[in-house]
Amino acid sequence: MSGSFFAPLKIELLTITAADFKLAESPGQNMHAVVNATLDDEQFMTDESRDVLMQLFTVGIALTDGENSADERMSANVTVRIVTSIEATDNAGELGEYQRASSISIAYGHARSCINGIVGLSEMGGIMIPAINPQELLRQLDAKRDEDDGVGS
Repeated sequence: MSGSFFAPLKIELLTITAADFKLAESPGQNMHAVVNATLDDEQFMTDESRDVLMQLFTVGIALTDGENSADERMSANVTVRIVTSIEATDNAGELGEYQRASSISIAYGHARSCINGIVGLSEMGGIMIPAINPQELLRQLDAKRDEDDGVGS
């Protein structure tokens, strides 16, 4: 194999900063999953040699009874702090978006593992948390942030 297939991204820190889990007495018959995410990636620094990005990414999942969406049977939320760096180059904007999307993908996998581990130890057994498209998730989160900040109004 020629050439490097490793990403130019370096993970400086990957840790869980908060987690909560609630489970009702028994699962519902037809459970319905709702997954949500929030992101704070305001801390972006550049020095001579690298761009460093710190993100707080929260993944939440709620399982409701399929017959009654207000009847929440399980909820779990995990916040992941991820700090990544990438070698500074002339195409910083392009790599900045790559860095944001790659970091989110890594943090989401970390949060999924944590949630699956907790849920797997409960009466619920296991659940399947869907994969994401990190670029689309970032697009939606950025649009929501702009809307909340009144940008474009």
